[in-house]
Parts: sequence; structure tokens; C-alpha cells
Amino acid sequence: MVKNNALRRSARDALANSKKLRRLHDRLWNSASSAPIFCRETGVDKNGRVLRRSARLIGGHAYQIAASGAAAALTRSMKHDLESFGSSYESDVKTTAVSIALSKGSKMVLEQVICAYVQEAILAATRMNESLGSRKRLNKSIVKAAFEQVNQSIFFASSPAPRATVVMALPKKRSKFEEEEDFVPDEADLGSAQVSQAIEAV
Repeated sequence: MVKNNALRRSARDALANSKKLRRLHDRLWNSASSAPIFCRETGVDKNGRVLRRSARLIGGHAYQIAASGAAAALTRSMKHDLESFGSSYESDVKTTAVSIALSKGSKMVLEQVICAYVQEAILAATRMNESLGSRKRLNKSIVKAAFEQVNQSIFFASSPAPRATVVMALPKKRSKFEEEEDFVPDEADLGSAQVSQAIEAV
């Protein structure tokens, strides 16, 4: 019988508390769509209550398209990695549409991240425009360079894992003849070889 020592109990407690924290996060963000900060007033009902509606910047259909594309990209990456190991991707169907269900809380979190990302890029573009001494509006080239700078500062630094898997072949075993020591010429042979090289050079 395995003893339930302090190490096992601490690991059990950490796992239980992490699940509890995740449930609280889910409950918080699932109810965030009805928070006043994320809503706009649409009118007043008969009883005098203010009617509010969630102010969403990105529609729900866009999230489904992005999630399906991310799942498809992950599948292609898995296929490539399996081919690198000399295996293949096992599936019962050849083509299928990948659909991931996103809760209201997940959409709210993603929307806040996207808004912060765009704000950081626009701030970088504004600073670029000011450094060039231009008083014109932001153009396409400056905004593109700003997004490239933000991508390098955010995603490149936070993605230390390799993007592709490369499997090298194992070295082949050398035969008995190859394991023998290399031939070393005598001094006399070495001298004659140097003389012949000098004659050819002349």
C-alpha cells in the first residue's frame, strides 16, 4: 500500500486548488459580458430600468473561424512532426471540419487581448510617425512596420520552443576495416611527395 506522505498530500492540494482557481476564473469571465464596463445602454424599459447590451468588438462567427483555422494549423504541424519521425497521422476520415466551442468568457478574454495588442501597435506607429517628424496621418507602411516591431517584442520573446521538428539519422556503425588506424606515411615517403609537389609547382 502506498503511503500518503506529505509530498503526495501537497501535490494533491496543489492540484485541487488549481482546479478551484480555474473554476473561479471561468465563472468570472462568463459573467463579464453583463458587466457595465462591457455593456452599452440601449434604452429604458417600462419599469424605468436601464437596458444594456454587451458591446462586442468581434462577432462570435469570427472566433469560430479563427479557432477552426488554429486547429487545422495544429493538425498540419502534427502531421509534419510525425513524418519527421518516420510515422504518419492516423485518422478515420480524410477531411473533416474542426469546430471548437468557445464560451462567453473565452471570447471576452480574447477580445481584451486583441484590443491590447492593437493598442500597442498603434502606439508604436504613432511614436514612429513622431520620430520621423511627420504630421500626417498614419499610413500603411508605418502601421505595418509597427506591427512587425510589436510581433518581435511579444511573440518572438515568448516563443522559445522550436517551430519545426528535425530528426537526424543515427550514425552508422563502422566496419572493422574502417576502425583501423589511418595510414601514416614514413618520413622518406613524405619527403619524396614534397619534392614531387615542388617540381609540379615549377
